[in-house]
Amino acid sequence: MLQNKCWLFALLVFAIVGMQLGCGPGGKNPRPLDREVAMESMKVFLETWRDNGSLEGLKSRSPSIIGKDADWDAGKQLVSFEIPPTGTDDGSNLYLDVKLQLKDKNGKSQEQTIRYIIGTRPLVSIFRDN
Repeated sequence: MLQNKCWLFALLVFAIVGMQLGCGPGGKNPRPLDREVAMESMKVFLETWRDNGSLEGLKSRSPSIIGKDADWDAGKQLVSFEIPPTGTDDGSNLYLDVKLQLKDKNGKSQEQTIRYIIGTRPLVSIFRDN
């Protein structure tokens, strides 16, 4: 629970700093979204989870990916995923509604759609929006 609050606090700080730097209406965006990198990074993030990789391993990639997912942390297995071909963006972040097929430790399957927020600058970051 405390970890989730820390991540939310970090996201809030990034949002405030972004607004201070001129992101948003009328300001020039100093950290424009690279959609191609965002889409590829989302795929790599989910493949790593599905293939029993680690979040730490994503940091050593190029580009490095920083991410968090509560179900991954809880030990749920990602069986399959479906990334939409497009998403919405605000100029700095891409928002994707990704369909996940999960299996818990007891083998119970669950399908859910999760909205992820993907940023590409100054580093690639992937977090749940809901």
